Amino acid sequence: MRPRHLVKPSKKLTFLLLSRTDRPVRRFKISKRALVGVPAAVAAAAAGSAIWQAGIQAHLQVKIAELDEQLAKKQEQYIEMENRKDATIGSLQTEIITLSEQSQKLQQEMDAIFALQDELKAMAEEEGVDWPELPGETDSNPKGQPVTISSVGGSARPDSPAIPRVNIAAAGGLHTPATNDHMNALIAETKTELTQTAVHLEELAEQMEASRKALETKIHRLRTTPSIWPASSRRITSGFGIRRDPFTGRASFHAGLDIDGSQKDPIYAAADGTVETVASDAQRGNYIILNHGNGIKTVYMHLYSFSVAKGDQVMKGDRIGRMGTTGRSTGTHLHYEVRRNGEPVNPMAYLR
Repeated sequence: MRPRHLVKPSKKLTFLLLSRTDRPVRRFKISKRALVGVPAAVAAAAAGSAIWQAGIQAHLQVKIAELDEQLAKKQEQYIEMENRKDATIGSLQTEIITLSEQSQKLQQEMDAIFALQDELKAMAEEEGVDWPELPGETDSNPKGQPVTISSVGGSARPDSPAIPRVNIAAAGGLHTPATNDHMNALIAETKTELTQTAVHLEELAEQMEASRKALETKIHRLRTTPSIWPASSRRITSGFGIRRDPFTGRASFHAGLDIDGSQKDPIYAAADGTVETVASDAQRGNYIILNHGNGIKTVYMHLYSFSVAKGDQVMKGDRIGRMGTTGRSTGTHLHYEVRRNGEPVNPMAYLR
């Protein structure tokens, strides 16, 4: 009996690849060791891929954290910049509001000065007097010159030819955005100009007030000066000074003017004043004495009747009585006197 040969197991695996029937069968042999190593390689590859992915993920997380930190810083910077911008805008708005209020206040003061100037002009024109001299002399307003808006700080009226006109249509140049520094500089310059304008307006207001007082004084002096004729007639029958007495024929001193007229002609106050006396006696007949202040009084004699009472305030030109021939009189006329500090003076020195 022949000994059987022991068949050693094969170390390779055979794989048959069958395709279509018309093609031959393909055979592949793979080592068992190689077949066992494939899962390990796959597992190793999978493990390496996982480690690589974990590294990439960790790197990405670090990058994301860095980007988040940068973004947070950028947001903080943006918020800080916005806050600074809001603060700057708020400050500029406050400054602009302040400048606007100052401008409105100056405009009101300017309007008040214009109104005062117009009032003074109207007063001067109404009384027929010139602008009064100021009590002092300044570089911007020499003594003796009328006080006007243009006499202090240049021309103030917007339509004054001294103010340059800007033709916007002819403007040009490169456009450069204004920075905060530019705006702050403009605000500071505007503040300075408004302050200087306020100083000029204050000086002007003081001069206008001095002019008003001087004009009022001049008008008061003119109103209380007996400068108008006390009757409609201008015919003088007997003048001031030495004359022949109409009753005795002797030389006598005549302390006033005898003005001719008709019975009951109106008699007027020669100036503003207070009615000091309304009385009658044998010499003066019905008579009135007006006190005009500053030591000036006027006397109206031989009246037919009275139109005022003692203590009344009268204005220049007011009717105070009517012409007559009462008292020591040869006929209808007005005996008119002007007394200065108690002494009679020639009325012709005042009449115009």
